Amino acid sequence: MSFDWISAAWEKRFDPDFCADSREFVLTYKIKPFLGLKVFFCGFAAEEKLQMVSELIRNGGSECTEVNWPRYFSNVRYYLLKRRRL
Repeated sequence: MSFDWISAAWEKRFDPDFCADSREFVLTYKIKPFLGLKVFFCGFAAEEKLQMVSELIRNGGSECTEVNWPRYFSNVRYYLLKRRRL
């Protein structure tokens, strides 16, 4: 749900006939599951990858075609080192 859903529901909080989880109200403020996310697909067959990219785009995401591996691994390494200290 988008933040606007919370605001709109709050505005109608005194309406006794209002239901924040009604189908019509929810569909108005529903967001796509991958909205704003970039996903990198690795190790899939070309046909599978095309299908997954299509679904990703249909659900608000975009494909990341390049990964900055040194940065990625340094973040993972930092995370693992931090967990070890706890």
